[in-house]
Amino acid sequence: MANENNINLFLEKLSSDPEFAEKAFNTESPDDVQKLAAAVGLELTMEDIMASKELIYQALDKSSQSELSDDELESVAGGFNVFDLTRNVVNKVENMYNSLPLPTISFKW
Repeated sequence: MANENNINLFLEKLSSDPEFAEKAFNTESPDDVQKLAAAVGLELTMEDIMASKELIYQALDKSSQSELSDDELESVAGGFNVFDLTRNVVNKVENMYNSLPLPTISFKW
């Protein structure tokens, strides 16, 4: 590879800049990757990109596996309290039970 230093800089950029990694992830061709690299001042040849595509995929995979922020974790977890949920379910079941008509019992004696 002629531009091994540029490939390494490109991989570092993928790892350190989530916005850049997202742009790289959404590229559709090696030509798009080359243009993206050029936009940040890195000259990559098609040979460099094709020879390094496995490294690029790995860097993109690692950048997508970053830790979630507290807000992201809260939204994934649903942000609910299990005790409130249980109380709501019990109340709904109790209301359904109370709304049922009571059977009338009549004795024939």
